[in-house]
Amino acid sequence: MNYFLAVPVALCCGAAAYCTLNQETADKIKLLHIMGTPAEKTRAMSGTQVRLLTLLVGILCYSAAVMLLLHVNGAINRVKMLAALFCIAGAACNDYREQRIPNIFPLVMALSGLLCLAAGYLFSQEGAAAYLASSLIATFLVAACMTVAALLTGNGIGTGDIKLLCSLALTGGVYTVGGTLFFGMTVCFFTAVILLVVRKKTMKESLPFGPFIFIGYIISIFASVY
Repeated sequence: MNYFLAVPVALCCGAAAYCTLNQETADKIKLLHIMGTPAEKTRAMSGTQVRLLTLLVGILCYSAAVMLLLHVNGAINRVKMLAALFCIAGAACNDYREQRIPNIFPLVMALSGLLCLAAGYLFSQEGAAAYLASSLIATFLVAACMTVAALLTGNGIGTGDIKLLCSLALTGGVYTVGGTLFFGMTVCFFTAVILLVVRKKTMKESLPFGPFIFIGYIISIFASVY
């Protein structure tokens, strides 16, 4: 049953990926530009590239959704983790194409996290107080640490990344955001080293961090770090 329930989740994540990767579709979605910073650059992508990346995101999200449905206890916890998966997938794809994370994704994730925390208290969820404490502590720590890191690196970390990570902290708590950051930064480090070695990037160029947040979240799910 869980394998079938993961299908609509994967389709939604794939749709978010396609709508943000496809230039014409993204331009028609006004919510991607409301209250958002202008795109630093726009990556030119062919139709084949868009379809292949959409398929890859859909497959990864399907696999992650199956893991969450099989191993996460409680409907409320499942809902907030799956909502985060959808938002991070869309944010990562938009960041890959424009190096910009629209505010709609952190906003939706934060609201879904707050609603799930409220539902936990309303329906007497086991461990509701612990989930709330973990979420608040994680949000404060991520906001403080990422802001300091951005200042020290000369805004090497974008505000969109900070907002997305804070929303994930509010939704998933300490373990989820901690695992996502650890795995995401590890993959980002090795990717940067490889790109420097093959001279595809220079020390002055930056990498969009949104895709690595997505990869880190996927790895965290498979490693059961949540």
